[in-house]
Amino acid sequence: MAVCDADYKFTFVDIGAPDSRSDGGVFSDIQFARDLDSGAFRLPPDAFLPGSTTLFPNFIVGDEAFPLKRYIMRPYPGQYLDHQKRVFNYRLSRARRIIENCFGILAAKWRIFFTPIHTSLEKVNLIVMSCVCLHNFLRVRDGVTVTTARYINVGDADQGDEDNGQWRNVPAPADTWDRINRVGANNYAIEVKKLRDTLCIYLNVIGKVPWQNDIVNRQ
Repeated sequence: MAVCDADYKFTFVDIGAPDSRSDGGVFSDIQFARDLDSGAFRLPPDAFLPGSTTLFPNFIVGDEAFPLKRYIMRPYPGQYLDHQKRVFNYRLSRARRIIENCFGILAAKWRIFFTPIHTSLEKVNLIVMSCVCLHNFLRVRDGVTVTTARYINVGDADQGDEDNGQWRNVPAPADTWDRINRVGANNYAIEVKKLRDTLCIYLNVIGKVPWQNDIVNRQ
């Protein structure tokens, strides 16, 4: 399980959880989640949403497997959503592709992930950790611009088309990391739901992008 930044660098990883566990179950047990809940892990302070006077907490983008928290934004559940909520889900999914690409790049560059690793579990954990560290090292060494980097080449990661919001050059390995394990309904606080609604309104008004309505309508 991992968190990354916008430059395809891993910022947190947890390696070694049993494969049979759901993403939400793994997340609830790791120290990182407990530190976020208790405030021991301090995210950057609340900031104004771009172009607005609305203060909003910094958050991690998650999928349906994760709980809705002040520090985690997840999609609205259900199939029959109104247009604004569908736009929100699309924008959140678009942001979440960064971590999917990050896993895809890791697997594409370190081919050991394409086959079973025949060694002890302890060594598997070390191998995975080493690949993550090398990934970050090479990403920093080569800079953050995909088109000029040696480690990440054009075609290794999605590239957004600013004219219509479409993605190009989707890396093949990314799909293998997009299998989410859904968990039951979350009993989260009304205040957190209001935060998501605030972000939803922002992404439909001040923070909208030109192509989002066309994309959602086609979907």
